[in-house]
Amino acid sequence: MNPWTIVIAVLLWLASLAGVGWWQRTDGATIERDTWQKRENTELRTANAKIKELEAKAKSDTSAHAQALAEASTAFERKLKDANAQRAKDRAAVLAGTLRLRDNGATGLRACGSGISPPAAGASVGDGRTPGELSAAATGFLLDLASDADDIAHQLAQAQAVIREDRRLCGRPAR
Repeated sequence: MNPWTIVIAVLLWLASLAGVGWWQRTDGATIERDTWQKRENTELRTANAKIKELEAKAKSDTSAHAQALAEASTAFERKLKDANAQRAKDRAAVLAGTLRLRDNGATGLRACGSGISPPAAGASVGDGRTPGELSAAATGFLLDLASDADDIAHQLAQAQAVIREDRRLCGRPAR
């Protein structure tokens, strides 16, 4: 047999071994790559579904939070409007003389500073003030002061409602 034929046969045999080895290596790598890609795709689908679920929950929570704040704001505006209307009615009543405040524990004072003597017996029709009745200016001042205190109480209640709603949204218990 010719030595060149043997060398060519051995080279062909080695080339076929290398080709089969290369083919098996790439086939194994391809199978392994397919396996981890499928696993990662499954994890990615699961993560995307969880992200969508959390985004929907966050959107729902945000919209509920905005609705609660809007309701609290509307209630505050309504209470403030009602309080201002009541203040205007009270001021008009004081100016008209239909609303009078009295301090039952106070005695009326004369201009000289001594107490007013008790009214004399007899029929009298007068427009005088009763003992302990406050002046229109003092009545107006006290009504304005009370109205301002009510406004502050409404503002505080509004702030507390906003804080409670913010804590609810953040998952902290409201006190």
